[in-house]
Amino acid sequence: MADIMAMRMYGGKAFRIGLLKVATNDTVFSQIIESKYVPELWKEGKTISNFTKIMEVVFEEFEKKDIEELQNHILSISQTHTIYDSHPALQVRIDYSKKFEDNPEKDKRPVGDLFDNWNEINEKTADLYNLRLMYLMGALKT
Repeated sequence: MADIMAMRMYGGKAFRIGLLKVATNDTVFSQIIESKYVPELWKEGKTISNFTKIMEVVFEEFEKKDIEELQNHILSISQTHTIYDSHPALQVRIDYSKKFEDNPEKDKRPVGDLFDNWNEINEKTADLYNLRLMYLMGALKT
């Protein structure tokens, strides 16, 4: 229902772009940041302090074609859908969004500019992530 409301309000194209960006960020975070950077930081006794900054650093390493290849890979992954999933498969959601008009873009500002307290949100999110990480690392030691 949230997908449909977003498509009605902002159009199918904006929804597709946003959804694919979220999926891309998720993949980059889990496959690169969590597997490479987090262990390196942990060894040095450090943690992530700002998600936006670390994502920017990692994305600077990519060329546009690399991101497009990654997104094509994400979309090509066979995704099964069960009644226990909170959302339909990514490709199903993308395909469904094509039924909605493409509204003109209303606000081209970066997401961080849409919030009055973006830095605070980043810090609190990093704190929660780091707390979870410390809990998991502690659980692994016992």
